[in-house]
Amino acid sequence: MSEQLDKLKELLDQEYNWPAEYKFKFILPHCKLSELIAIIGEEGISCRLSGNGKYVSVTLVRQLLSGGEVVMIYKSVQKIEGILTF
Repeated sequence: MSEQLDKLKELLDQEYNWPAEYKFKFILPHCKLSELIAIIGEEGISCRLSGNGKYVSVTLVRQLLSGGEVVMIYKSVQKIEGILTF
């Protein structure tokens, strides 16, 4: 996974003029939402529950300084069981 994140950082640094606004998308079990918020905070997030309420879709929009910060956020949320990142 680390190799993929290194490649992502390279691509982000090529495509964005930092600092820039970056949008993250996460899908995770609803019961894990508090874990995600503990890691990323509440600023800049919006949530939407799935039809059955079992999962939640989270959009996070943040002003970041570099592609390295994007990678750092992805790495920090990877430990949440069942999370999907986009």
